[in-house]
Amino acid sequence: METAQQQHVWLERFVGNWLVETECIMSPDQPAIITIGKASVRMLGPYWMIMEGVGTTPQGEWSSVMTVGYQTRDHEFRGTFIASMMSYLWMYSGGLNANENELILDAKGPSMSGDGDAEYQDILAYHDSNSFTLRSQIKTEHGWVQFMTAQYRRS
Repeated sequence: METAQQQHVWLERFVGNWLVETECIMSPDQPAIITIGKASVRMLGPYWMIMEGVGTTPQGEWSSVMTVGYQTRDHEFRGTFIASMMSYLWMYSGGLNANENELILDAKGPSMSGDGDAEYQDILAYHDSNSFTLRSQIKTEHGWVQFMTAQYRRS
């Protein structure tokens, strides 16, 4: 068995039950979609964080699973994301920012226009023991554009 590293311990701060409010803007000419939900975060051993979310939108219910761990051999965080509203398996790789309060996870996936792939980032920003934020952004010809913000409050 490996010894857990400080990066594995960093993930433990998210363990618990959370209330989630999400705002998603898929296009500048469309209104924001607001989602209310819950998330449960647990560790699989000392190495992997698993976050399971459920919620409702005007279009119906959704569920998602995010996994994140630190891959010691490659010196980077790795993970996955799946959700009931899409058939794509998102694969993450990334690291902590200089202040070690944000985990920046890079991914490639289908572009929002439907033409080819695009670069994305999911950013887990730890605020304190009772709150964190998950932001999603896409890389465009104008730089990074944020399209989703989820506010997590410990329940």
